[in-house]
Amino acid sequence: MSHMPGENSTLPTGAVDEDTPMYNPTNGQHANVTSSTEAHSNFEAAVFQELVESRRLQTQLMEMMLGQFQATSAQTTAHSGTETHSSGHKKLAADPQPFDGTTGKLEEFLSDLTLCFMADPDKFRLPHTKIIYALSYMKGGSAHPWATNVLKEKKDLWPTWEEFEGEGGGAERVE
Repeated sequence: MSHMPGENSTLPTGAVDEDTPMYNPTNGQHANVTSSTEAHSNFEAAVFQELVESRRLQTQLMEMMLGQFQATSAQTTAHSGTETHSSGHKKLAADPQPFDGTTGKLEEFLSDLTLCFMADPDKFRLPHTKIIYALSYMKGGSAHPWATNVLKEKKDLWPTWEEFEGEGGGAERVE
């Protein structure tokens, strides 16, 4: 397929015109270098755009899955009727019954508190956390006024749980 350079001939797609030099002596470049560099640059841009779109879709999918997981988790918790403690697991011990200060109920109250403390040691690591928790369950009878008075008068709570227990934890004194 020979013709004179500059002649208007039609070549099949992908065919190389053997009469057109691949090297241009005037500028020192191969004829296909510019088009190859441009094609490579276009390819890189297309790949980059594809990666950006893929990442966007991946993020959307993860957000959708997280939303579904949270909704399912909330429904499961609501239907199961179980509470969870600070570490996210089911509570191992029930909250204590409110304490009214009756001496006969003190041991039961303290025992219930001890179970709560043992069931969630991370939550009840510090003595003041245990004491505040116990005070929050002192309702009615003589226990509530005692707890309220303690909070008003004591600047610092007891340094240990044992000292709080030693004061009777709000139980009425029977003489």
